[in-house]
Amino acid sequence: MPRPRFSEALVSRRHELGLSVSQASRTLKLREDVLVAFEEGDFEHMPQSGYAQGMLSSYARYLGLNARELVDLFQEEL
Repeated sequence: MPRPRFSEALVSRRHELGLSVSQASRTLKLREDVLVAFEEGDFEHMPQSGYAQGMLSSYARYLGLNARELVDLFQEEL
């Protein structure tokens, strides 16, 4: 199954910046498995929607992406 668009955006931007998931996890103080779930589009292992939106927004801002656009894409895929 292909990754959702919001997941692709996260993965490609993180790779562009040369960051690891563990670096992002430490900086954002979010669990690595949550960030991996976002990047893989693994909705079963993401937090509940309200929490997920906030975490996804923080992750997007950290990566220099438009948080609103990413959260909107997330909502569409959900």
